[in-house]
Amino acid sequence: MQQALGVDERARRNPGLVKDDPYGDGWLFLIAPKDDGWLGLPTGEWGHAWVACERRRLARFVEEELGYAAADGGELVAPAPALLGEDAWRRIVAAFLHAA
Repeated sequence: MQQALGVDERARRNPGLVKDDPYGDGWLFLIAPKDDGWLGLPTGEWGHAWVACERRRLARFVEEELGYAAADGGELVAPAPALLGEDAWRRIVAAFLHAA
């Protein structure tokens, strides 16, 4: 299991940072990978395309597999994590992180 190396106390005191600046001041924690497997992740334009594809795949999964959909057919208004129970989270982890 990976160990957290740091926790962002600013985000703990001001949770809005997570939404307002998720890739800057809104970080949550630092972890150290257990091996060099992360080096195989796509980067650059390929990485951006991969993340976009995974985002679409997650949206489809949330709608088709978990049954959550926006009433107008667009994107969900509430963040998906706020809608999901324990079973749904386990299904997402299994499908996207290849973990049980």
